[in-house]
Amino acid sequence: MHAHARRIAAATLFAAAFAAALPGTASAQIIKDGNDSFSALSVTNEKFQPGAALDPIDNVFGILPSGVASAWASFQATHGPWSAYIDSRSGLIESAEGAGIPWVPGRGNNLSRADIAAALGGRSVPDLSTLETIARNFVSANATLLGLEAKSLVLNQGRSGQPADYLWFVDFDVTRAGLPIDGARVVFRVNHGNLIQFGLENLPPPGVAVPKLAVDSTTAFKIVSDRVGGIDPAADSVLDAGSYRLIPAAVRNDRFAEGFGFGKGYDLVGVWEVKFRRDGVLGTWRARVDGATGELLELRDVNDYAQATGGVILTPGTETVRALPFTNISTGGFANSAGVYNFTGSTTTSALNGQYVRSLDTCGSISLTANSTTGDLAFGTSSGSNCSTPGVGGAGNTRSSRTQFYW
Repeated sequence: MHAHARRIAAATLFAAAFAAALPGTASAQIIKDGNDSFSALSVTNEKFQPGAALDPIDNVFGILPSGVASAWASFQATHGPWSAYIDSRSGLIESAEGAGIPWVPGRGNNLSRADIAAALGGRSVPDLSTLETIARNFVSANATLLGLEAKSLVLNQGRSGQPADYLWFVDFDVTRAGLPIDGARVVFRVNHGNLIQFGLENLPPPGVAVPKLAVDSTTAFKIVSDRVGGIDPAADSVLDAGSYRLIPAAVRNDRFAEGFGFGKGYDLVGVWEVKFRRDGVLGTWRARVDGATGELLELRDVNDYAQATGGVILTPGTETVRALPFTNISTGGFANSAGVYNFTGSTTTSALNGQYVRSLDTCGSISLTANSTTGDLAFGTSSGSNCSTPGVGGAGNTRSSRTQFYW
């Protein structure tokens, strides 16, 4: 009935341009060694990564819910030719783009301040509050097409803003029955005053019910504590003793080749989330307990990890990039035996002064700043010998230092 197209969700549409302008969160690059006492207790749940199944709207127009189909036809008639992709799991639009809909005065339109006076609220120029008001009005006017109500949206200040004088991002989190839906978002991109793209992500259709809550937070915390041999708030760092949220989950129906019926591929699971750290165990551990049944659905380390690497001599005349284990991390502690450490997003440096070995190179000092996005500490390779360096990491970042440190 439909093909699984590549994901071009809201995050994909907008992240590239925005990431260069606003601070973001590092992504996991390397999986840590699974040799700590909690890794063997880990529980993962694949249904919590449903993944959108995208089709061009023209390919599935005939099987869209009648309200969505007529709303899209009306949208096209009002705003001109737009293209869109449908998430076949929800039967709703996942992303759309077009020539532009005037939102605020800009080079792309002939709007004046008088045209948006109500949204300006007495301000002389549009700000994020202005764009938020216009976005909410847009959602209200297209509620059937988008499958949500404006009152369910919560502006995410960290993901919204004006990275350039001609560009705005308005990015909302989504709630249902007053509860946050984990990972659900609605994004609008405004270029030269015109809305040119919008997208929805991880959004179950309106008919998916919010599950009933039968397990309280105290019970959920005890379930997690029992799993890990006891959580002691006096000894462990409890970051979240139990917050309740909704998680989009994949529905599995083997009657269909795709594993789900069109528009019926999402469910909502209510979970109590517990998050903690323990001295001597690497990681920040997140547990999720089903609020309806008390089942432990997930226990996993959610840290964002990065790695220290560098060129070393393994055989004469050949330099090979390898992990640099146990090197110092300026934000605290040391990398592990695989050179992996938890990157917090703060400026991070290393001097190859390890937990067990300290480098001293007569060519100069060593200091390398980690990649600001990934956190990776790439000490690099050197083509020459003696005091030759990769051009980063200081005058002492020589092949000899890296090799001796590695061995």
